[in-house]
Parts: sequence; C-alpha cells; structure tokens
Amino acid sequence: MLRPVADSGAAMEKQAARVGARRCRARPTNRDVPVARGAPQAATPTNEEPFATISEGNQSRMHGEYKTPNGKLIAVDFEVENDKLKDVMISGDFFLYPEEALTDLTDALEGLAVELSESEISERVRMALPRDAELLGSSPEAIGAAVRRALAADEETGDDDG
Repeated sequence: MLRPVADSGAAMEKQAARVGARRCRARPTNRDVPVARGAPQAATPTNEEPFATISEGNQSRMHGEYKTPNGKLIAVDFEVENDKLKDVMISGDFFLYPEEALTDLTDALEGLAVELSESEISERVRMALPRDAELLGSSPEAIGAAVRRALAADEETGDDDG
C-alpha cells in the first residue's frame, strides 16, 4: 500500500530508512547519453518547457523529468517505435521499496501508446505498482508527467522517427 509522502526531505529519509528503501538510481549502460540539465523544474508540468529529444543516428532517445512538489525528482528515458514506448528506463532521486518494484514500473510503460494522456499513463503505473511497494518522495502522477514532457519535447521538434 502506498503511504502519504512526507513533507520534508529529512522525514522522507527517516521513513525510507525505516522500511529499508534505498534511493533509486539509473544503472549506466552503453545506451545512456549525457543530457544537459537546466534549472530545477517547477511544480506543474503544464507551465514549463519540456526537455529536448536526444538523437542518436536514426533513433531518438527521449528524456523527461518531473520534480514532485516537496518531493523528489523522477526522470524517464525511452525510445518510440511504431508510436509505442520502447526501452524505458526510470531513474531519479526517489525511494522505492522493494527495489524490484522498479521493474514493474518500467514494464507498465513498455509498449504504451504515445497518444495516452498523463492521467492514463499515471493510472497504468499505479495499477502496476505491487500492493506492498512503497514509493516515497514521488508518485505515479510524477512518472506520467515525466513521460508526457518527453513526448511533448519530441512533438515540438517535429521528430517523426516512430
């Protein structure tokens, strides 16, 4: 069951330590591409500029981030093939217990249609999160916002590699 997010970073750290959660960090792969990061993101995704799409030859690796208010940063990287998300990777400064639940979250996004709304993406993530999992410092809505930001950046550049 998901528990409410603590209001302060110190409280989140204590709660995460109590349940044995560790910070979720991306494991580097040869696919990872360095991304220039701007100023910290504001609370609402609708009033901000999305991050740009990263092109690698014929493939585009998309990157979106969302900073949960009073919480942690979520980043989502993926490719789009045939209008579906592919090779999804979720990373950030959030806590997740058990860590194995991260696979459930990425599997929920893998193969999703790019037309889905932020709320539809969030609901898929919420349904995929195991009942005993604890996502501290973030939420399924933050993951949905990060995915939509990445797709919005792609739409703005007019990239149509899918």
